[in-house]
Amino acid sequence: MAKQICLSVMIISLITVPLFSSPQSYQPEISSKHIKLGIEAEFFDRLIKWDENLDQTSSLKSYLFLLKPGYEIIEGTFVSAVLGYSLSNFDQMIFRELPFSLELNTGYIDGIALGGNVLARIIDYSDFTLTVRGQFIYYMGFKDQWEIPGLNVEGTATGTPSWARLAAGPKVSFHVSEYLRPYVSAQYDRLWGTFNMEEEIEELSGEQDMKIESKSCINFSVGVLYEIIDQLDLKAEASVLPLESSIGLSIMAGAIYSF
Repeated sequence: MAKQICLSVMIISLITVPLFSSPQSYQPEISSKHIKLGIEAEFFDRLIKWDENLDQTSSLKSYLFLLKPGYEIIEGTFVSAVLGYSLSNFDQMIFRELPFSLELNTGYIDGIALGGNVLARIIDYSDFTLTVRGQFIYYMGFKDQWEIPGLNVEGTATGTPSWARLAAGPKVSFHVSEYLRPYVSAQYDRLWGTFNMEEEIEELSGEQDMKIESKSCINFSVGVLYEIIDQLDLKAEASVLPLESSIGLSIMAGAIYSF
């Protein structure tokens, strides 16, 4: 997991460093007009692969509640931190390498979400704007413990999940009016992680780390930004992740205030 997170950070760096570079020595001034504060709520439901050979599948559902403070480092390029809270549901995953096999049926597990965003404007042409955006989010679930049902003796299972998501790709916006800006986007969108499960039943104990990985790595999105009052935009976006047998989805709503 640590190697994959480092690789993701390196990929974002390789994308963004050329955008931030300038042939001249330049120190951009940060003014109040360039500072943004975003809040977002997102729900996604996507198919994940797991087991030793990643040949089993189930659905990962997650709610994200995020705060995104950011600023414009150079004209047209914004970076922001991602701080928040998440609830993730891994039900139907089966751990077979424990003293007694377990199938998850625990509901949502809460945790913290950390990461970063970058949005860089590439082209402005007439009423169209082409930008490139990238996001990395790491969910670290809190350790949770459950009683194992159906045993004649006391038994407990302790689970600690985590996942990371990297998304990057172009976005095309259309300026319908001064206040309304719909957009479409296509992104590379990969999720991976682990679920550590420990089991204790009297003298018996065992531990298993289950790797997980998203089935689809491409998403297509449509969204809209609407300025309801000066410097305050509302945002809504819906995404699909096409697969051979099913379609993952994501729905997001939020607000962005410039001050």
